[in-house]
Amino acid sequence: MSRPKKISCSVIKSSSGYTAQVIRRGTSRGTTIEREQTGFGDRASAEQWAAQALAGFLAVREARKLAKHESRLRARQRGKVRDDWFAQQTYQSLAAHCAANGEYSAEARAKIQSQAETLWQEIAFRALKQGEPENRAFAWADEAVGCNGTQWWAKAVSGDLDRVAGLARELAMANARRLAAVGNVFVEVEAKQGGRR
Repeated sequence: MSRPKKISCSVIKSSSGYTAQVIRRGTSRGTTIEREQTGFGDRASAEQWAAQALAGFLAVREARKLAKHESRLRARQRGKVRDDWFAQQTYQSLAAHCAANGEYSAEARAKIQSQAETLWQEIAFRALKQGEPENRAFAWADEAVGCNGTQWWAKAVSGDLDRVAGLARELAMANARRLAAVGNVFVEVEAKQGGRR
């Protein structure tokens, strides 16, 4: 294991003998004495102690770094398991999980709220795209999804949000297929014209 440039050992002569130190440079102006031992009779024994203390300090530091790295890996794995679990859940199952005070209940409640807000926006947007006035589009979104947390929760428990989300996905897919078909027609026309405009 190589020694970092910011960590070194030094031996200082004083009136009572030699003092050995392990020093860590924190900034260009500041240093921290990590280990110190005084009262050595000769320089060689002070240097020997400093070298051993430096090796011990570096070993502890490396062990801490490794433990921190492993802790982060475990946290990432737990996060991936949680994210995979959330990806498989419906509104109704999230609500049931919250009601049972499950492991992720607080996050599940927040997920219901954020997804319900997004679903409300999607329903309102689709109504506006169909030419409905703003107040009617918002009323439809309020009726289909709900306009506050209490209504979202009730619709999540009953399964209504899952049905609305499924219909919104179907509409989005139908719209995407329609756009793809229009795009294919455009490509065919371009090909027939030989790419000329």
